[in-house]
This record gives sequence, structure tokens and C-alpha cells, in this order.
Amino acid sequence: MKREGINIVLEKADAVRMNQLVRKRIDYSRFSEWYGSLESEEQAALIGGLCHFAYQAGVDEVVYAAASKESGLDQSDPSVVLMKRVKGPGGLNFGGLAKWLESAEPEVREMAFRWFVYLFGVAERRFRQTERPESCNHWWHRDLDDPRVVESILKDPEYYRTSPRDDEKLSNEPMENR
Repeated sequence: MKREGINIVLEKADAVRMNQLVRKRIDYSRFSEWYGSLESEEQAALIGGLCHFAYQAGVDEVVYAAASKESGLDQSDPSVVLMKRVKGPGGLNFGGLAKWLESAEPEVREMAFRWFVYLFGVAERRFRQTERPESCNHWWHRDLDDPRVVESILKDPEYYRTSPRDDEKLSNEPMENR
């Protein structure tokens, strides 16, 4: 994460890490270790990023229900109901959520973190089940378990133009050219 003026923003490496931690299963313990190592402003930025990624992947009532079940959080809990209001008629307000969470009580931030980890993980898993690999244009759906792929993403200033189809070229490239 880095500071831009008064804001904390996620960096490319943070987005890679978030996706790695939900790839095969939601690795809440590793997410929690990461979260615990952050200051409150950084925690809020991470939660905002998780929220953004979750809604990008697609959140609906089915995702809410599954995230509630997997996270152990009750959908009718007033705090969860509040977290669901991040998306309203005006769109998604993950920046406002992150700003609010910066000064929220640690317990509220922790609950929001748990909710959005599972919301993102469930939404992403559901999206990937329906996505056709040959037509995927998402850089974050590349093989993030392959260190060469991660390195190429981190080094590429135009990483956002890459897709899983680029991984095949990378794996066929001789080691000395990397």
C-alpha cells in the first residue's frame, strides 16, 4: 500500500495478493495475518479494496447468502445490513466505506473485514466458474500461483492489458530471456 496525499491506496502487489488468497479457497487465516500487520488506515483501505473487487466480480442475493454462511456472519445483523448498503442507487461507495472505517471501532472494522473477505471470495469463485478461459480478459485471472506470472505482472506497467492467454507465452519462454 502507498500513501497518495491523505489517502492510502492499494498497489498492484496488494491486488495480486488479494486474488491469490481467494483463488483455490478463501484463506482467511492468511488474510487475517496480513490485516493484523496493518495500521487502521491501511486496514480500511484493504477492506475498501475487497469491497470493490467483490462488487466487480458480481454480488447478488445468492452471493450474500453464501458469504454469510461461509463467514459465520448473520445477514440480518445490523452491521452486515449496513455493510450491504455500500451499494446504493448512486452506485458503489467503497471509498466512503474506507474513510468511515478508518475511525470506526476495531471490532466494527474486523467485522467489515471478515464480511468483505468472504463476499469477495464467494463472488470471485462464482464468477470464475462461469467464465470461459479463452475469452477472459482479466489480468487478475492469470496463473497467480506461478511466480513467473506474478513477476511479469509486477514488472509490466501495462499489466492491466494482459490476460490468462499471456501466461502460455511466458511459460514457453526460455529461462534466460526472463
